[in-house]
Amino acid sequence: MGDVAQALPIVGVLHDAGVRVGWAVEDRFAGIVEHARWPVEPLVWKRGVPGLMNLRGRGRDFEAVLDVQGNMKSGTVAVSLGAGTVIGLARENVREFGNLMFTAVRAAPARGPHVLERSLAVVEQCLGRRVAPDDIPEPPWLEARPHAVERVRGQLAAVGVDIQRPGIAAVVGVPDDPRAWPVTLAAKLVQEHAGFLIAGPAEAGLSLPADVPVLRQGADTELLIALGRLLAEHGWRVAGHDSGAMHVLHACAVRGVVLFGPQDPARTGPWRGRTLVAPGELACRPCLDRVCREASGPVCMSRIDPEQVARSL
Repeated sequence: MGDVAQALPIVGVLHDAGVRVGWAVEDRFAGIVEHARWPVEPLVWKRGVPGLMNLRGRGRDFEAVLDVQGNMKSGTVAVSLGAGTVIGLARENVREFGNLMFTAVRAAPARGPHVLERSLAVVEQCLGRRVAPDDIPEPPWLEARPHAVERVRGQLAAVGVDIQRPGIAAVVGVPDDPRAWPVTLAAKLVQEHAGFLIAGPAEAGLSLPADVPVLRQGADTELLIALGRLLAEHGWRVAGHDSGAMHVLHACAVRGVVLFGPQDPARTGPWRGRTLVAPGELACRPCLDRVCREASGPVCMSRIDPEQVARSL
């Protein structure tokens, strides 16, 4: 989900250049693409061989496919679409070297480490010109639908949150995710700043403090985008770990800070957004693992103090 949200500015750049844009997206993330503020044609597919078979040839009326992910899956999808040319990342920017066998044209190396900078290198190869910093749109990149906004407004009221009185919300994660900030610290932050916790489908079984308002959301990205619209509109701030939810909220122009432990904020931090890195040296940094390999476990995130988070907002 975070990868999709981070890539949204690409649609704006291509649209402003007069390019018709389609987006091959897995069904579980299609809701994000469907809420983009620019016209885009979602080419929705389901993971697995049958899903790929159903995707075959659906890109034949496009001149090129831009593979901005650079792994085996994205390369397979790009070729399956059947467009004239597949343009991919430079060799040094791909995530998996096997991706290179799917690419007909490769972009120049990215000018920076950020995932969006890597993607923009592919866009530049397609357009035949450099994308200037001013060409990259600022959030919001997503537009919420009125019925979803009213539904989330009701959900917030039901858990005791007055959306018109801005505070700080915090996105929580499961304890075994090395990126997640401890729930106890997130709860302390929102208690001291009149806020609430945001839990997604992965946290459905997570026990959360009874004395803190909690908005539990399912897998419906439409409601997360609606929440982002309400938070931005009423001046709320949000904090949370490097996660899909935080990147979607950033795409909705919510003022926030993304908390980092061993991960690299220069690579996956919110584009032109705020980040806060756990203090101290970490031998495991930078880390891309979803499971902490350290004997002590992912304790680095516990070094981030709630008041430090509040000050950063």
